[in-house]
Amino acid sequence: MARTVRVLCRTGEVTLITHELTTNRRTLLRDGSPNAATDRSAVRDIQTALAALARHHGRTLAAELSGRHIPLRIFVYATC
Repeated sequence: MARTVRVLCRTGEVTLITHELTTNRRTLLRDGSPNAATDRSAVRDIQTALAALARHHGRTLAAELSGRHIPLRIFVYATC
């Protein structure tokens, strides 16, 4: 996507946001496209899903999570 936006000379017109901050995407962020990347904790995603499943079945987990929200981090050029 980043390459296509650049090839079409639409960099200033298109805001590109990706997910999962990989090494490759970090490099792309430093080059200016995409404009931002979102990143979440895969472990926290799994823990939250298991807790929701346990609650649905009237059970609790040994270690209950604090809150039901999954933290989301947003990275832009200045923070990567």
